[in-house]
Amino acid sequence: MFSACLAPRQQIIETDVYVKDRTFAIYDGRGEETEYEIVSCERFNLKDTKVSFTPIPDDWYHKMRIRLRCGASCYGYQTLYLREGVPAAEKEGSMIRGETLDNGRVAVWVEADGSFTIADRESGRVFRNQHILEDDGNAGDEYDYSPSLNDYAVTSLGALEKRSVLEDTPLQASMEFCYRLRVPETTTQKARGETLCSLEVAIVVTLRKEEKMVYFTTRIDNRAKNHRLQVHFDGGERLAMHVADIQLGEIERENVFALTKESERSWHERYYPVFDNHKYSGLKDEDGRGFVIYNKGLAQYEIHQRETTHLALTLLSCVGAMGNIDLKYRSGRRSGSADQTPASQMQGIFTCEYAFMPVDENTDYIQAAESYVNPIRAVSFPEYDCGGSLPDSLMLFRSTDGLLVSAFKEAEDQKGGILRLLNPYPYAKKDVSVTVNRHLFKTITCTDLAERQTGCGEVKIGKKNNPDGSAKAVFSGEVEISRIGRNALLSLRLEQ
Repeated sequence: MFSACLAPRQQIIETDVYVKDRTFAIYDGRGEETEYEIVSCERFNLKDTKVSFTPIPDDWYHKMRIRLRCGASCYGYQTLYLREGVPAAEKEGSMIRGETLDNGRVAVWVEADGSFTIADRESGRVFRNQHILEDDGNAGDEYDYSPSLNDYAVTSLGALEKRSVLEDTPLQASMEFCYRLRVPETTTQKARGETLCSLEVAIVVTLRKEEKMVYFTTRIDNRAKNHRLQVHFDGGERLAMHVADIQLGEIERENVFALTKESERSWHERYYPVFDNHKYSGLKDEDGRGFVIYNKGLAQYEIHQRETTHLALTLLSCVGAMGNIDLKYRSGRRSGSADQTPASQMQGIFTCEYAFMPVDENTDYIQAAESYVNPIRAVSFPEYDCGGSLPDSLMLFRSTDGLLVSAFKEAEDQKGGILRLLNPYPYAKKDVSVTVNRHLFKTITCTDLAERQTGCGEVKIGKKNNPDGSAKAVFSGEVEISRIGRNALLSLRLEQ
């Protein structure tokens, strides 16, 4: 089980294990049992993975997809052990009550119009009119989105056709909601087409034990062309600012778009509030209360100022040309070649993953974002060699001060490794520290991004012995940082 986060965390993850006996229990290195449940099982013949000039006998295993609740204390790995023939402790629990998913921290249900309501059980706040799909025309190109001159949108309100329970276990509960939107087959620069087709969307909503995120997995069967599909999350009021994760951490952006009117008067291209994000974007009020939308690979979102502020995550943006001319939002010349790009119409089935989490001024949603996109990783093998020298667990780095690992790599000159630490927060952090495994890395020096040694400045590097006074320490290299700026990087060279 490998974790690439500096801070301790608990997660529910899925992985494959290979067993001869389908009855087994899982234990950590301290002998404590780990809670798990079986998701699926299939027969697996290890013979099929081998090549030999002589006959290989069949070697059958059960390949079990399991879901387990696991934890990590730092950046490093630990080992879990399967004991076959030992029954696991039985667990009971349910998160579905009627048509509501509720894990005690957050609840979600669908309304009669097909929108979702999400309730924060801890604060009592209720978020209504959530997760409304909206499909509009896209007469733009590979460079710019642009609606048709006479455009209109089709929403998922009233388009819910069926719902069903997929699973309800102690660790996870999921329901599926199927929508059918009738949208134009295509869009031209003048208007959306008159001929309609079905846009079928299946949304799986998932809650996990003791987690505050609402997970969405959206499967889209796209048959339309030249259109854009977004999912809207309603801020509940008109909000002045929003936040988003970019290359080196969080940025705040205004929701009052004065540049739009100015651009309509004098700019060649109209300004409109479509932005990029990495791991998340979110809406918060002046007191820090609101929600954050996490995503896996969905780079674009838009802010809509209507009666209330909407954050719209783009799921599909389908166009057919590298460059077009005389767009509604960009008059005149083509922005690129006139080459056709039929694959950019994104026909067929696409799956999108994202999540909703209520937040307040005390929520560390930045660390939650890192866990969402970079979860604990698990791997197992049907065969393994017990004669190696690797320890049961290996702890490399640890910090509880909110820093992230931007990179851990071999140095370009092959002299040790390079650890780059990131402060992803929109403010400077003071008096933070990172503990390094001095048993592996005996020398720590500061470098620039070109990996040249520099003065340490506000960084103090020290060594600490174990509490018993022994010099051989596992976690004893202490990097103390008096100040690291907002969205700033710190680069260290680690050598044995």
